[in-house]
Amino acid sequence: MPLPTLLFRSLALSGLLQVLAAPALAEEGDAFLIERGEARLTVADMDGRMSRLAASTRAEFAFRPENLAQMMDRLLLNRQLSIQARAEGLDQDPAVRRDLELAVEEVLAAHRLNQVTEAAIAAADIEQLARERFLTQQDTFKVPAQRVVQHLLIGTEQRSEEEALARASELLLQARSPGSDFDAMVMEYSEDPGKGSNQGRYTMVQPGQYVPEFEAAGLALQRPGEFAEPVKTQFGYHLMRLVEVTPERTRSFEEVRDELVLKVEEEVAQGARERLVQELKSLPDRGDDERLVGLRARYGGEPAKPAQ
Repeated sequence: MPLPTLLFRSLALSGLLQVLAAPALAEEGDAFLIERGEARLTVADMDGRMSRLAASTRAEFAFRPENLAQMMDRLLLNRQLSIQARAEGLDQDPAVRRDLELAVEEVLAAHRLNQVTEAAIAAADIEQLARERFLTQQDTFKVPAQRVVQHLLIGTEQRSEEEALARASELLLQARSPGSDFDAMVMEYSEDPGKGSNQGRYTMVQPGQYVPEFEAAGLALQRPGEFAEPVKTQFGYHLMRLVEVTPERTRSFEEVRDELVLKVEEEVAQGARERLVQELKSLPDRGDDERLVGLRARYGGEPAKPAQ
């Protein structure tokens, strides 16, 4: 059974997602998780790999079972290959042993950066920073005015413009008559191919969304239920009715709190990482110029010299 399918079934049966989203549950320890060939993974293996992810992104990563399936697939393949590598004695090769030491340093570096960023987030008043961001960037939380218009299209592909206008005018009189059902008229008479999905309704949010004539007529309507005179565009003649108008407003802090908190946390974490990295990189360095220059040739990067 493919690993993703097996994982999805396991998640549904055992609630394993919650275990993986919160690593280092002591009672799980080395409990068996999955195996392939000679390779075997435990919950502790997954806990260890998941701990390399920053705490702020771990839950989001674990929310999608396919992410966990892909991670386990990679870990299983790595373990299968490493079993073969040890059987071939590769772990005793001096260059490989040194590479293993570098891999340990790479993992430790990732965990150190996580430690620093998580400490920075814990020390910051994220809620207060989010509120300050909200107060100083109010314009970014504005929801523009919206108006919904509904139209009935009489096209000019199969009839003359005069015939289309006459038909549109006739239907407009019907639409304006007491007791008329414009929704039903749209579904019966409109030649707009999109009516099946939107019943002829379009939302106007920003200039330039629609052809100029259509947009101008929609913006000129003031009262919900008001009809415009037939409007000609490249598509034909439109009967337009204003459905509703939602004025511009600014979202409240409560509406945007979660996204602001997440953004501020990311910025605090990024700032902490960058400060530490810059501090370390700013330390003076020195090297063996001759050996540094010779690296290109050492690894075959220099073009071969022509034979004399």
